[in-house]
Amino acid sequence: MITAKATPAVVPQPPPELQRVPLVANNRSFGWISNQVAGLCEGKAPMWWWVMFVPSFLALCMLGFMLSYQVSTGVGVWGTCAR
Repeated sequence: MITAKATPAVVPQPPPELQRVPLVANNRSFGWISNQVAGLCEGKAPMWWWVMFVPSFLALCMLGFMLSYQVSTGVGVWGTCAR
């Protein structure tokens, strides 16, 4: 039986002018990047989000009321009737 001696694989390195800059600084792992991205959606909403959401929701409710009033009364509420 003949056994071949394993030689370590030598990976050729490109010249310095062709080497790429790492896409992620500090040599972060893919798991760390995934946790940071998913944390934006899965984490608790910050206070500023609620401060912006409540007035927006109230404006939406006011829009719904105004549209329902417009449909129920007609275009006379516009106040543009000819005299």
